[in-house]
Amino acid sequence: MITPAAFRLPSPGAVRDGEVPALPGTPVPLSVPGRAGDPLVPGQRSTSTAPAAGAVAGGTGEPGSVAAVAAPASDAPASDTPAGPALWLVDVVKDADAALLLGPGILDAAERKRAADFHRERDRRMYTAAHVALRLLLGARLQTAPEAVEFIREECPTCGEPHGRPAVPGGRLHFSLSHSGGLALIGLADTVIGVDVEQTPSLDVATQTARMLHPDETAELEALPEQDRAVGFGRAWTRKEAYLKAIGTGLSRSPALDYMGTGQTPAQHQPDWTLADVAVPEGYLAAAATRR
Repeated sequence: MITPAAFRLPSPGAVRDGEVPALPGTPVPLSVPGRAGDPLVPGQRSTSTAPAAGAVAGGTGEPGSVAAVAAPASDAPASDTPAGPALWLVDVVKDADAALLLGPGILDAAERKRAADFHRERDRRMYTAAHVALRLLLGARLQTAPEAVEFIREECPTCGEPHGRPAVPGGRLHFSLSHSGGLALIGLADTVIGVDVEQTPSLDVATQTARMLHPDETAELEALPEQDRAVGFGRAWTRKEAYLKAIGTGLSRSPALDYMGTGQTPAQHQPDWTLADVAVPEGYLAAAATRR
């Protein structure tokens, strides 16, 4: 289990057109348990400094601050790649008002259209907050203004068409974004990364959807006490989503093909990939996958 940093959107006056966003410090790489020397999949903290999972989303900073896992503050400019994979959790409910003010100057035309196309105001606000946060984090890492960050689509590994994993040009920085309910999860790394956050499903959803999982995972869920099945299903599902996003197929690849496990520790059966669960507030589950 790893704990992400909490990220709060700055107040609109703190972000000026054409300026590079600043983040305090640099995420500190630790090791995945059992894999000495490998960086944590994002948002690394030592267990002695990690906050309780339920305290992560809002952070402690007020608007205008960035609550992040950081080394001692430094005046050195941010690198164009993280000091190790890093992950941030964004409370898109608390930050929605700031995002709506920042969005017109930061989001591109395609993102603004996507936001406008949502039928529900709540969905529009959540999307805007998540994508403004993504641009601010990418801008800080790429040393460019957030509105100048360019997005491309990589080739789909299934058909070869340019609708695969979203990326930034150059291949030196990789990112992944997921949002569900009131949270967004953002991962940045110098290797391919996929993240997923989901609200804990109901028992009915878990029961009805369990047949989509790997046969061994379905059997594990059937053996669990009823009160544990929803969480067990959610663990397997978020791990699969993170992995399938990382390899670029999404759910066009059957979730039944890859075994991730339903227990407290992800199975590590995917060659060249590391899976990790991510600490999120109660009512949510999350996971990350990184290429080794």
